[in-house]
Order: sequence, then structure tokens, then C-alpha cells
Amino acid sequence: MQGATVKLFCKANGSPEPNIIWNKDGAPLSPGPRVSMSEDRTEVTINMVQRSDGGIYSCTFINSVGQVMQRIDLIVEGTSGAYVLNPPVNMTAVEGQLVTFHCEADANPNNITYRWYFENRQIDMTIPSFRSRFSVNQQGSLSINNVQKRDMGWYICRPSNGVGQDPEAAAYLNVTYPPKVIKDLIHKRLIWALGFQEQLDCPVDANPPVTEIIWSKDNYLVEFSSNRRTQLSNGTLLVKRVEQIDAGQYSCIPLSTAGRGDTSPIVQIVVRDPPRFVLRPEEHYIRKPGEGVTMICSAAGTPEPVVTWRRVLTTPHAPYNLTAIPSWFSVQIRWLPAYNGGSPQHYVLW
Repeated sequence: MQGATVKLFCKANGSPEPNIIWNKDGAPLSPGPRVSMSEDRTEVTINMVQRSDGGIYSCTFINSVGQVMQRIDLIVEGTSGAYVLNPPVNMTAVEGQLVTFHCEADANPNNITYRWYFENRQIDMTIPSFRSRFSVNQQGSLSINNVQKRDMGWYICRPSNGVGQDPEAAAYLNVTYPPKVIKDLIHKRLIWALGFQEQLDCPVDANPPVTEIIWSKDNYLVEFSSNRRTQLSNGTLLVKRVEQIDAGQYSCIPLSTAGRGDTSPIVQIVVRDPPRFVLRPEEHYIRKPGEGVTMICSAAGTPEPVVTWRRVLTTPHAPYNLTAIPSWFSVQIRWLPAYNGGSPQHYVLW
């Protein structure tokens, strides 16, 4: 009854003498203005009992040999709102299983209704997506049939009898499933450059994480015995100094502790010889005005590269070979014009 004094007893014997630990709703119980413990910690006294004092108490006796635990349910009578006696606990389920979260509450009056929330959204049985696989019984337990990956997340139980503020208790559902190749991220055809470093990814969705990726080329397992072909920690296939023999059809199979995934779609790898210079033009060509110039440029590759030229315009250069021949009343100045930058040049003497 609210306002009364309650004493909780817990006694045990053992050799060596055991230590005693008190908990309330899974958390350590500490003395306070209304809560006290006897010197030997075998008795807990709660004065002026309030609704919030209700819950699950436990005393655990521990010594070097082992431990024992005694549970005590404290239900505070009188008109009071609901409080959770047995909260839901975190769970891990395999995709396709039946999952049940339990949520036991008490209140006075005991006309308790239970509302469940998933990721802060109420589980409304009038919504077809919930009604088809979710159900809540009169005892407040939430059941999920044929659990799916999208069901993974936080679930909150809120019991209510219409008195006071509704309590809540949360639990996390972890859903495991075999690894699945993300097919939308798989390219049907890739071009690798001959002599360069290339890589091939195997995008996978998995819980628990992938432990191994098996690679196949032209229906044969890929061997990683040479330094030229390796596998990264995330399963990516890395090929150093690509050769023509690396061309072919590749696929991957992901593995995890939850099982083996399906084989990925085929990726066709085509090896091409990138453009490379056979003959390079010189860095500088110096010619006098009116003289011709021939710049040679030749390249090879597969397919045969197309050579294009582009003129790069720069700022004009200063004239050179400047000479001055003075006379009594004049001076004769001569120079050779330099690169004009693609624009007409004008000279000013002063």
C-alpha cells in the first residue's frame, strides 16, 4: 500500500562468507532518504512506499565458490499508474523465425492496455503491413512472425491503465541473415588497362559481416598465390600489372557465419592496351619567321588511338637580338620579334 513501510529480507549461508548485492529492475540498489539497509545487508527497508518503488528486487550472494540469487516482486497497491515488472530484453533472431517480446506490467486498477512502438512509430494493427505479421496478446507480449531484415531496430513497450504517466521499456531486435550480393552495384562489363593496377568489388549486404569472398574466373577458382593477384580484407579482388590473361568472366560468392550467399552476376572483364607514345614531339622548337616546322607524334594502343593536336596559347615573349646604332642626330634600332602569343604585336619606343 502506498505510504506504508516495507521490509525485504534475504538470507543465505556459505563458506567462505558470501557478499550480498541488491538490485532493482536490474540496476544496483543504493540507500537513499527512504531506502536503508541493515548492517549485514540482509534486510532492505523502504519507508513511505511510492508507486515508483514497485518492481523486481533481487539479492545475490557471491563467494569464491559460486553465487545464488533470490527474486522479490514488490507490487505497490492503491490507485496507481502502470509500472513494468518484466521489461522486454534484447533479442537476436534469424530471418524467417518467430520472435516474441514479453512485457509484464502491474497497476491498480489493473485494466492495463499495452502499446508497442517500432523506431518511435506505433505498431497499429489496422495497418496491413503490421497486421499481417505482428500481434499483441492480452498479457502484453509482442510477436513477430516471419521476421525480416527490415524489422531490425528498437521496440518500446508502453503499458497504461489511464492513471499517471505511462512507463516504457525498450529492447533491440537484431536480425541475422545470409549474405546477399547487391546486384544493382555489379557492372556487367569493365575495361581494365594493360599494365596498370585494377580491382573488382563484390558489394554485399550481410549480418553478421562477411567472413570470406570466393572469386571465380571462367568457372575456375581464382588463385592468390602470386604477388600480382591479391585479395583485400574486404574481399575486393586486386590485380597488379594487368595482363591479357586477366580478361574473362568473373563472379563472387560471399560467406558468413549465417550461411553462404548466392553467386553474383557475371562481370565481363576486357583488357585493353591504353594509349602510349611511340614518338614524342620535342619540348621546344625554335624557328625564324617564315621557316617551316615539323612536329612528330606517334602513339600505339588497343584499339588504335586517335592523335589530336591542340595549340596552347601563352603570353607574348619579349623581342631578342636587340641592337642600337647611333649617329649624330638619330639612332637605328633593330630586333627580332619573339612569339606573339597568337595576337598582333605593337612596339613603343621612348
